[in-house]
Formats: sequence, C-alpha cells, structure tokens
Amino acid sequence: YFRSVQVGSEEEQNEEKVERSRNLGKKVRLIFVLAILQTIFSIFDFFEKTPIIYYTGTIGLIVIGFIYGIVLLLMSEECDRFKTAGICNIIVALGSILIGVVIKGALGLILTLVVFILSCVALYQEIYGYSDTLSGISDTLSMKWCEIWKYMLICYIVIQASEIILVLISPILAIIGMIGGCIGLIVVEIMRLICLNDTARTFDTYAESFE
Repeated sequence: YFRSVQVGSEEEQNEEKVERSRNLGKKVRLIFVLAILQTIFSIFDFFEKTPIIYYTGTIGLIVIGFIYGIVLLLMSEECDRFKTAGICNIIVALGSILIGVVIKGALGLILTLVVFILSCVALYQEIYGYSDTLSGISDTLSMKWCEIWKYMLICYIVIQASEIILVLISPILAIIGMIGGCIGLIVVEIMRLICLNDTARTFDTYAESFE
C-alpha cells in the first residue's frame, strides 16, 4: 500500500514538473521574441530627426512593454519575482507615455529617473526569476543569469559615471566611458537574448525528459 502511494505521489510530482516546465518554456520563448522586438525598436531612437521612424519606435516600445509585463505576470505562478518584474514593466510603459506626451520640465526629469529605477528593478527581478526557476534544472544556466545582471550593472554604472565626468572633469574621458558602456550593454544584451533562448530550450527539454 505504501509503495503504491509513493509511486502515485512521484507520478503526480513528475506531471506537475512537466506542466510547469512546458508552460515556462512557452512563455520564455514569447519573452525572447518580445526582447528581440524591443532591441529593434530601440534602434529607432537614433532617428530622432526623422519623426515617423522615431515615434514609431517609441510607440512600439511602449506597446511591447505592456505585453512584456503581462507575460511576466502570467509567469508569476512559478516565481514571485516575475510578478514584481511584470508590475514594474507596466508602470514603466505608463511612465513613458506620461514623459512623452503629458509631463515636461523638472517633473519630467524626476519621472524619467523614477522610470529608470523601476526598469532596473524589473530587470533585476526578471533575471533572478529565471535564475531561481532554473535552479535544480540547469545550475550552469542559472549562474549565467546572475553573471548577466552583474555585467549590466557595471555597464549602467560606467554610463552614469561618464555623465558625471562630462560635467565635472573631462569631456574626452566621458565620451570614452560612454562608448565603452554602450558597447558593453550591446554585448550583454546579446548574451541576454542567447540565455533567453537557452532557457526556453532547457525548459522544453526538461519537460520532454519526463514524457
């Protein structure tokens, strides 16, 4: 009797793992597509002198931000970190609308700072959400996500420090720092996209191993 109960319990756990991994795999793959679209629309910011392209990119980023946040909220059943990341992404999208359309001046600068902080919180919670859900499935990939956050944080610090150097010390050093920080962010963003694809594939493979 106890042996049959134990076998039944293990089968239920395996079914739960399969369903959980399958759902996460589908949603992470959707996040991967949205992240690629975000990267593409971000390039449109460089076309500020061409209003149609520039505003298309801005609107695209806001819409994708909403969808991105909703998908993360749907993933919150597996990890609470995704809930925080999803809420922050939605707030950031709303804040971007206010900054672009309604609020200007000093209040706009304050709101821009708040949006930047919330976007960092969203990114941190999302990245560590992947790390937590991968723990025990692929510890190597879980650690890679932690490393990506560290690299992103270093790049953000370099860029912000460069803006201070521009004002206080040396424009040349500031420009070098900005270029280095931006190149670093591009490299880390590529790493993030690769890890997203690997994460989706890992969840799919893990689900298939129980079938």
